[in-house]
Amino acid sequence: MKYKGKDFNMWDAWFLNVDGRVHALHLKGNEDLTKIGTKWSLGHVYTDDLLHFQRCEDVLPPLDETRFPEDCQGKFTGCAITEQESGEHYIYYTMRNKIESEKIGLAVTQDMENFKVYHQNPVLTPDPDVFCVPPADRKTDCRDMLVVHDSKTDRYYGYFATMANNSDGVPVGVIGVAESEDLLCWNNQKIAYMPPFCGVVEVPDVYCMDGKWYMTFLTGNGYGAKGAITDGNLANYTLYAVSDCPQGPFEMQSDNIFIGGPYESGYTCRTFLYNGKRYVMYIERSCYGAAISLPKEVRVIDGVLRLCYTPLLEKIRTGNLTGHITSDMLIPCKSSFGWDTKRKENIECKDGALIIRGGAYDYSHYMIDEATYGSVEVEFGLVCDCREGGIMLKVKDETDEALAYFITADTQEQCLCISKTELLMCKQFIPHAKRKYPFEKGKEYAFRVIAMEGQFEIYIDDILVLQGNMQTGQGMTAGVVCGCGDLKVINPVVYELER
Repeated sequence: MKYKGKDFNMWDAWFLNVDGRVHALHLKGNEDLTKIGTKWSLGHVYTDDLLHFQRCEDVLPPLDETRFPEDCQGKFTGCAITEQESGEHYIYYTMRNKIESEKIGLAVTQDMENFKVYHQNPVLTPDPDVFCVPPADRKTDCRDMLVVHDSKTDRYYGYFATMANNSDGVPVGVIGVAESEDLLCWNNQKIAYMPPFCGVVEVPDVYCMDGKWYMTFLTGNGYGAKGAITDGNLANYTLYAVSDCPQGPFEMQSDNIFIGGPYESGYTCRTFLYNGKRYVMYIERSCYGAAISLPKEVRVIDGVLRLCYTPLLEKIRTGNLTGHITSDMLIPCKSSFGWDTKRKENIECKDGALIIRGGAYDYSHYMIDEATYGSVEVEFGLVCDCREGGIMLKVKDETDEALAYFITADTQEQCLCISKTELLMCKQFIPHAKRKYPFEKGKEYAFRVIAMEGQFEIYIDDILVLQGNMQTGQGMTAGVVCGCGDLKVINPVVYELER
């Protein structure tokens, strides 16, 4: 169901709502998938429901080097905005020359079909009095333009990723900002956000919610930002900072993680308005190919910026479901590869809940009998009086080998855990993904787990906590797992999703 690239390389994406139809432009390479950006064009798709996409012709391929020496390499990330008076759509992108030095370029379209490159490109280069600008024979960092309009000042603000010296004189990645009245001439450049770490930040997004201005930006361990977060389980993440005005400066909060997870956990969060709400979609990557993610709602909850489950996702349920799961529907699994240690007597169904009575040191597993779906959403409440409890997803692939993921609340380590076993009878519990979470014994948590086309998403109380890649194979069967104590799984339901 998802729009994905199996035969081409797909990277950053950005969005524009035109009369209720959301267009997405994304970096697209048709050459060697291991190479990044040598001769990339921009892919173009649109969606009317944020779930199903229609593919369009590629736009803005690299230009001829003899005529356009500063725009002859594949385009890099930009943004799209509609000029309020003319109704024309302005597409900003990162121009790159032969040595991959970067500037901000512009293309204009009236119909989102025919795109004309602006004849006076580039429209923005970094101010050498503010930012690090090396000699002409060396690469300049200036990319990922994001433009917003502020109704209070009636001005446009353009945010871009570049480099500047910090207070110690060390060059670091920063987000710059410039101002414009006409979307063509950009001036008054300054630093909108400088990170407290010596690393790189890029792909900014900026918007106003509840009277505050929020800036999100991509970074991670590979960007030199490992010290910027307190959760060492995460490898790739989008952080956020806050300001009282669009010019900044933006300051990072103590709870600063917008999304986070393993390395392939999501890239380039860009938001847009749709039917009066702000949504985000990003690029996710797995062995099934890069894809545009499912939509999430952006909300401010108790002063914290969050990504939340959207009821729009209920539209991709096929109608097939395993509901009102009872103990009679569950098959006990052996906890040992040796003797038959299966036990059925310690699980019961009471008032719509599955109750597992486990030993102080036991791990019990139960699978739903004969209910296999290609993509699933599992919805359940969870009360742990145990060390670890949750669900398991057994994956069937083309070789019919046993593979399972255990998605559990760990009350001892205080984290949401995903572990993996490649041989189900041996229960290896190989660490797959993890994020800190303050689980309390005896407290009920509402879970949603989506496993779809190579990706998982885990929501707790409808807030996205962890996402990333997983194998989903040809079909999945759900089950429950309880470790070292008692567990209550409340009203568990498994929905089949579109494929």
